[in-house]
Amino acid sequence: DNGDFKKVFATVFQVLSTFLENHPLAIVVFYGSSLARTRLYQIAISRELEQLEERFVVKGLANFIFEPFVKNKPYEAFSFSLKKM
Repeated sequence: DNGDFKKVFATVFQVLSTFLENHPLAIVVFYGSSLARTRLYQIAISRELEQLEERFVVKGLANFIFEPFVKNKPYEAFSFSLKKM
């Protein structure tokens, strides 16, 4: 970890946004390569949730069910889709 996580995360969400604009019916699902990495993603999503929800439907996977993302609730994976405008 070289401390560039914020910059990398911002880049990932820019790419995600571009992808979903070009594939508006797609749902992108992702999770970390470890529990710690998944937790790091969750923290980043929580920090930016209000801004993310302006463009995306953000969900978390808990007990095999995707639900609307709730801050401070542990998730196993995350999904993003383009919000219908």
